[in-house]
Amino acid sequence: MALKIWIASFIPQNIAGLTTPVPNGGGKTMIPGPTPVSDCFHTDQRSFSDSPDRSSRMRSIVEINPANMTLASQNHHCDHTVECDCEDGDVECDKLPDSSKLKVENFTSSGSKCSFSLTGGAGNPCAGALAPLIEWLVRVSVEKQGASVVVKLADGSLVEPFPAFEMYASLNGTTKKLFQRPPDPGATPWDLFGAPNKSVSGSASFP
Repeated sequence: MALKIWIASFIPQNIAGLTTPVPNGGGKTMIPGPTPVSDCFHTDQRSFSDSPDRSSRMRSIVEINPANMTLASQNHHCDHTVECDCEDGDVECDKLPDSSKLKVENFTSSGSKCSFSLTGGAGNPCAGALAPLIEWLVRVSVEKQGASVVVKLADGSLVEPFPAFEMYASLNGTTKKLFQRPPDPGATPWDLFGAPNKSVSGSASFP
């Protein structure tokens, strides 16, 4: 069975001082847009989750064959961005972001160990070309240690101060957390300008 590793970024349903209810939205929440001319934008209507199928701004999934540490598959995905009128909640834009910049890079394998980087980012397709990207640069190693398989993030793994980020690994029906990182207090989409600069770390061992 393949070892599945995935990372996702998402806008939490509730962020203190930032999210507000969508007018006539049936309990959904929204945040202000990243530019002065933006309306508001739906959150992902969730909190942290170890399901790889939950709504996310962007998500990368990698499958490793633990028998020979080869890259079995990779998948990169973004869910729809929904822009709404801040006053009445009417949908103004509903588009799928471009996920083509999300990549697996620098994959190397020795047969008992592999390493790779998850790189790239995705932007807000409703906010125009000047909208900043949500980005990550996460360095991953997978190694056989005796009867165990150990997944570990290497030094220099970075994400953004906004929104939330989470990463997990799953093998033989067991899923373990690598990290969960909420938005920085007071952070907004304006903090996405520039390269990712928030360190993340974590590891998981599977017998």
